[in-house]
Amino acid sequence: MRTAQSLSVLVIGGSGFLSGTIASYAHERGHRVWALTRGTRRVPEGVNALQADRRDPSAWRRAILEQDRHWDLVIDCIAYEAEDARQDIETFHDRSSHLVLISTDFVYATERRTIPITEEGTPFAATGYGGKKRQCEEVLLQHTSGPMAWTVLRPTHIYGPGSLPGCLPLHSRDAHLLERIAGGAPLVLVGGGYFLQQPIFARDILGVGEIGYGWLLSAESVGSALTAVILSQIDEIRNQGKILLGAVISFGIWTIVFGISRSYWLTFVSLALMGASDTVSMVIRNTIRQLRTPDHIRGRMTSVNQIFFMGGPQLGELEAGLVAQLFGAPFAVISGGIGCILAVIGIRKKWPQLWNYEGETEE
Repeated sequence: MRTAQSLSVLVIGGSGFLSGTIASYAHERGHRVWALTRGTRRVPEGVNALQADRRDPSAWRRAILEQDRHWDLVIDCIAYEAEDARQDIETFHDRSSHLVLISTDFVYATERRTIPITEEGTPFAATGYGGKKRQCEEVLLQHTSGPMAWTVLRPTHIYGPGSLPGCLPLHSRDAHLLERIAGGAPLVLVGGGYFLQQPIFARDILGVGEIGYGWLLSAESVGSALTAVILSQIDEIRNQGKILLGAVISFGIWTIVFGISRSYWLTFVSLALMGASDTVSMVIRNTIRQLRTPDHIRGRMTSVNQIFFMGGPQLGELEAGLVAQLFGAPFAVISGGIGCILAVIGIRKKWPQLWNYEGETEE
């Protein structure tokens, strides 16, 4: 697919698995692409190669100035220090219309994250990889002069062609990680077992454009919000047990569809209906829990609920990650949906009174 307007694009670090993907993607769409690298690896086919090490500022600047051109877009994939961001501003403030700095979700303090992450309520990291990326962002935030616009992109943990598995210091990009897992070698859990990881395939960052990607991110919330509005208008819900278990089965079914989908719109609908199903389940669960729990054990009920509420998703992330490593991401998603349906069937057989619950508030 080629775009109507051809842009001149410079990718800084265009031979890595992310930067190379970006460079290839831009070239495939008819843009004129340059990649500035140290020259240790080949750049993608069709991309113009520039060679310089940014740790040698004079050589780096000279390689750019020798081109004697104005770039429509500069994408810096290897800005790891505040000085790198300052270098971008000094070099491109009058030589590019737009600068994109690839940052990371690690700018949010991992040990203090809450879900969902928000700009206002999540503290930033002060040290380490995330802290340094945040310092790069702050350099741009302080940049107010010149005609160049800028954007910061904070992707999650990226993998793709040419990448190695693993994340965080203990298992960072480890070429032998899968061998060690297969061999039964002990591994320390990511973040001590409490850290939520969200891998993203390198090409998926760009595959549907920023608007389409944004809609996919919002699909579950859209389905959830619409369902919540509908439920708020219903005076009385009967057959709550059947609706509850049916909603969980629905969540499993649409999870399976999401896992096998290769269509953008089917994926969007699947995510929206997953959000809708989860909202129905959540509303009825909370209603049953509050109305049917005797007062003298209400505190214990809340404690047990919090254990599953706080710990369940993390265990699910761990299970999904292990299955994805062994059998691939689609299988992990599909098997999760199947497991969800099987769990409901087991609950239906074990506790038929839940299935038969009508919603009465009194015996």
